[in-house]
Amino acid sequence: MKWFEGREQLEQFYDGRFPNALCGKFLEERPDKLAVCAYDGEEIMGMAGCSADSAHFWQIGVDVFPKYRGRGVGTYLALLMKNEIIRRNEMPVYGTAAANIHSKNIALNCGFRPVWVEMEAEKIPKEANAVDDKEKLLPEPKPGDTTWVDDMKQELEDYIEEQGIYIRQ
Repeated sequence: MKWFEGREQLEQFYDGRFPNALCGKFLEERPDKLAVCAYDGEEIMGMAGCSADSAHFWQIGVDVFPKYRGRGVGTYLALLMKNEIIRRNEMPVYGTAAANIHSKNIALNCGFRPVWVEMEAEKIPKEANAVDDKEKLLPEPKPGDTTWVDDMKQELEDYIEEQGIYIRQ
């Protein structure tokens, strides 16, 4: 293990190898603060890094190179980072996409629990809205008809319950 701290020590890693552990470059508005690397001899296995996304919330990110995945390297690095952030009296935060199962498991294994979910939506062009080979299109919703919103809300609530995601309200 080797720790790196501050802009000068982290500069060497802004080469695209660690897109989750570090920002793409040093950003004054949310600076990378720390990084810890695991090594196999001289070769880096993976890195956990953190950025100060706000005054006291430091977000953890992890990258593990493919040949070292599935060995607990990511969890170990994230746990080291979490503990170091706490030792410095800051709040560790771990963000990941809901679809990134490996990253989500790392967070859970380190004791993090989901507290919010972000979703993005994209309007699908009418031409791409076909439901079968006959190119039938879904009907346009009538003005004022919000039943699709209720259906979507129920689907999301079912998914959240199914996944065991906890949302603080």
